[in-house]
Amino acid sequence: MFVEKHDLEFHTMLKLTEFVVNSDNYYEDFNLLKFNILKYRYLTLFKIVFIIFRKPPNQIILLMEKLQWDLFTKKIYIHSPIQKLYDLWATTEGITSWFLKNAEYKSLEGVVRKPSEYIQKGDTYVWQWYNWDGKEEGEVISANGKDYIEISFESSKVSIKLEQKNNVTIVVLRQFDIPVDEESKLKVYYGCSNGWTFWLANLKAFVEHDVLLNETEINLKENELAGYEFVNM
Repeated sequence: MFVEKHDLEFHTMLKLTEFVVNSDNYYEDFNLLKFNILKYRYLTLFKIVFIIFRKPPNQIILLMEKLQWDLFTKKIYIHSPIQKLYDLWATTEGITSWFLKNAEYKSLEGVVRKPSEYIQKGDTYVWQWYNWDGKEEGEVISANGKDYIEISFESSKVSIKLEQKNNVTIVVLRQFDIPVDEESKLKVYYGCSNGWTFWLANLKAFVEHDVLLNETEINLKENELAGYEFVNM
């Protein structure tokens, strides 16, 4: 039965591919295809696990159910004091040194915060990146001035927790309250998960080696698929 379901998914993929090729909205439908290919790969992995370990399909499905589409966590150790890392997340000059091209935070009274001023609960923000014409707007939900920040982001929420571990700091980023529709699984869960993996590595490179990995000089926007092909946008 598991194999039959696997084959059914494969034939569904073939139909979806045919639909995308003939679609008038090629790039959007292509992203949907990529996501379904990802799901198909998981099914292929399940089949391999079943063959090698002889685990019943229901046990494999239970393992898959532990993958929660409404949240994910990313962690990285960085050799830096907590205060320095907090400054890099919680000030305009800090966050534009390694993450953003431009950032603007406004208080509840509508006053733009100074470059070195800490963000506060209730602030609104506008973020802009290199090599992307869009912008992200959201709200600061929490900022304790020491080791924790939470913001609204991409129809969900993101928290950054800084914890001291021996002589290093571990950065714990969680994105949660993610909608679980198919489009959000692709654009928010899959897209943001990949994105934050890179940006946390960029933060570590910047703090420990004074190196930026993201592309700030070469225009990558000429390539319509740059966001899916370049690893350092």
